[in-house]
Amino acid sequence: MTSPRHHDLRARPTVGTARRRSTLVAALVAISLVPLSWTPVGAQDDTTTTQPTTPGSSTTTTTTTPSTSTTTTPGTSTTTTTPDGPPADSTTTVPASTTTLVPTTAPLPPTVDEPPGPRRWSLAPRFEVPTDDSVVGVQRMLTEVVAALEALQARRQVLAARIEDAARQVEDLRTRITNLTEKRKARAVSAFINGDAIIGPKIQVDDERVRIITSIEGLETTDAERRRSMERRIATLEGQALRDQTELTASDPELAELTAARKLLQDKLTSALDTTLEVPVGPTDIALSAAAASAQRRTAAALLAAGDAPAALAAQQAGQRELERLAALVARPTPGAYNGDGSPKSVGPTPIGDPTVVAQELLAAWGAMDERRMSVMLFALQQVGKRYVWAASGPNTYDCSGLLMRAWYLGGVRLTHFSGSQIASGPSVPREQLAPTDLLGYGPSSSEHITMYLGAGRVVEAKGSAYGVIVNNARYNDLAGTARIL
Repeated sequence: MTSPRHHDLRARPTVGTARRRSTLVAALVAISLVPLSWTPVGAQDDTTTTQPTTPGSSTTTTTTTPSTSTTTTPGTSTTTTTPDGPPADSTTTVPASTTTLVPTTAPLPPTVDEPPGPRRWSLAPRFEVPTDDSVVGVQRMLTEVVAALEALQARRQVLAARIEDAARQVEDLRTRITNLTEKRKARAVSAFINGDAIIGPKIQVDDERVRIITSIEGLETTDAERRRSMERRIATLEGQALRDQTELTASDPELAELTAARKLLQDKLTSALDTTLEVPVGPTDIALSAAAASAQRRTAAALLAAGDAPAALAAQQAGQRELERLAALVARPTPGAYNGDGSPKSVGPTPIGDPTVVAQELLAAWGAMDERRMSVMLFALQQVGKRYVWAASGPNTYDCSGLLMRAWYLGGVRLTHFSGSQIASGPSVPREQLAPTDLLGYGPSSSEHITMYLGAGRVVEAKGSAYGVIVNNARYNDLAGTARIL
């Protein structure tokens, strides 16, 4: 009886079928040996676009700095300086054959008081500065800052955890792809060996070898899909990790800002004062003159202690000349506000009376001071021109009570960092008996602002973020309290 197998033509491939399978085996070997590669997410070629310039066209370039604006047009050049910068000459070039230079001096604008209402904290503009210099106001600010800082830190922790998790997943997927590639290579070698056995001289193929090749074809198709799926997942994870890292990096300045704000508020609450910091001299002529006078007085004291009377006398005379120069500077119309670099921003009110008479009154008042009070006053004047930052106590920025706290530390007195309690630190003084280094307070219970009296109706104060540390006229119409530190 004839076996059914001999009548099943599908069990015996034709010569054409065997050749096609031989070609398939060779293709599998070639494909499996091709290395896999990935393109990092975000890796793109830089593209530079150049716009052609049409004949006769001109290019206009505008460069802007905080204080100077320069605009160039064909044939004309004009440079102007805004009121926020120091005075500068203005030069105009006429497009004709003759060039005319017209030097001008831009006058400083008058000082304009800050408008009433909420003020933004220059250190952290998202927060409003309290209307008074009180413990309650600082505690409220500290609560807000700590809440914002904790929210930011929580968000940063989430981002960092997602970035780390994405890195682990990407590493795992790449390992799986590598393993998949190794398996493909092994199958290719197996297919090649089996193919040699299958595709023999007599082209005799049994059912088992056909099944092996067919199985390899199916596995190859499945593995290719798995590989593409894993590559897409890697791209998604890397893209998300890149966005998370960008957000994390972008929050670094905010983290530094909030951390500094918390430290400043905590120090203000405790009236902490880092006395190890070196305090630089301010950038103004008043500050430099005060520093020179202070140095001469220290030199004279050291020489006198060393027994060198002639040299001490010379240093005392030099110090007196520097005090006279300082008095003249304080007596003149001083800038009512300064830029961040210490350059004048606006002109302040003119001192009451003739500047020469005011300078003489200042020298008379200063001559009656002891060395302790003189050192306190000269230190405060050395800070003129520095920036105002609410809750700061130096060495480069101050608020009103922070300036006086650091100045009086040199006089051996530890004041608190609040204007109301500073006024309460000494006996009240009638207006007509005010003397240099006396304190003048403003607002309810002197809780809003405080200044140091210099004599002749002049004060030194850290007035506000729009002004900085300045010399100004004393205000008497809204004076709430006075104090003399003993």
